[in-house]
Amino acid sequence: WMQVYNAATNQWENSTTFRPSNITRVVARILNSSGLPPPDVTSYAANITIYFSNGTVWYTALVTPDANGYVISQNITIGGTNTTGDLYTVEVHWNSQVEAGDLQRRFSVIHQTSLSIWNPYHARTDLQTEAYYGDLVLLTVRFNDTDSETLLTGAIVTCNWTTGYLTLADKGTGEYEVTLDTSQLAGNGRYIIVIKAQKTYYDSATVTLTLDVYYRSVVSSPQAPEYGVPISIGDNLTVDLYYKRADTGTGITGATITANGTWNDRILDVNEVEAGHYVIYFNTASLSAGYQTIQLTANKSFFEAKNIAIRFLFVYKTKYEPESLAIHVGYNENFTIWFKYMYYNDSPVLGATVKVYVPWLDQWVPMDDQGNGNYTTILNASVPMASVYSLIFRANKTLHQSWEVSPVTVVVWERG
Repeated sequence: WMQVYNAATNQWENSTTFRPSNITRVVARILNSSGLPPPDVTSYAANITIYFSNGTVWYTALVTPDANGYVISQNITIGGTNTTGDLYTVEVHWNSQVEAGDLQRRFSVIHQTSLSIWNPYHARTDLQTEAYYGDLVLLTVRFNDTDSETLLTGAIVTCNWTTGYLTLADKGTGEYEVTLDTSQLAGNGRYIIVIKAQKTYYDSATVTLTLDVYYRSVVSSPQAPEYGVPISIGDNLTVDLYYKRADTGTGITGATITANGTWNDRILDVNEVEAGHYVIYFNTASLSAGYQTIQLTANKSFFEAKNIAIRFLFVYKTKYEPESLAIHVGYNENFTIWFKYMYYNDSPVLGATVKVYVPWLDQWVPMDDQGNGNYTTILNASVPMASVYSLIFRANKTLHQSWEVSPVTVVVWERG
């Protein structure tokens, strides 16, 4: 029989199952038909041979029995590299030319194992991977004999899937693989895949892959790529964003909308006015005038996050006077018109280009900067007929809110 040494009890115990690092020995007893050791039992050595299951010799030794007929081998250490997981056969043969005896017993050696993910590549360390719905995901695992640090072939490796358990193909290298078709899944979300490897005389091993499946998405905005209307600094900026599934065009509800850098801090509110249509309101106070790009990101769990960049022109906010004015003049009379161009804090906008459209001249007439925000010019009421005429003012300056307004009417009357 085979024995294993129990260090806890300091005893040898009979066993038929062993593991690497176990200290073992072969014990047999030679007795004749009378149940006694042969008189010459110590004169002839017994041959002990241990075979792998394929018949290859793993261990052999000649041991001289003691007077009581016991044949006890030296201590044999079951190693990780000098054994495999297998069913072994031990044979003891003794022959004195007069009497002979044979003993045969079987025992197993069990190796520890581990299972690791090799593909997808990004799952090698954290056991997590991502895929888009409809993607094919190559799942490759390695079945390792941790006692011998070798890869094991000939195992049965399976994993759960929506269509039932799948068997991974043995590549003959210790790697096993299968292709997962994510279009077979119910939809996007997190899926837990448990892979299990089994082989006789080896511990079973499992590894769990977390597969996050995303729907592809698209994002758009009517303001992109560049909004053609200048935004006055201080006015709230409103941006429309559409976030939809790429395959169905269905709006994605309940998404999170963020912006790049300090623009995210300027978000006042985000309203979802309909499925997948988001309106974002920005505070523009204290901005510098000029072009700025806002990058918006739409994101929702298990949907592809998408970015869109929109370029806006921000200008200084202005106002004007008069808001409404009627000028009464006589035919062919000279008169002065004025237009005041100001910032919203009432300080003057200097160096602007201000013109007035005079309908009876059918031309734009430049106005002179008086240095205090007032722009003036002198007109002559040489109109074709006495009537009421509307003047159109056009005021602009680079990076400033511009105006084209008609707040002034000229009433021309004939002299009596």
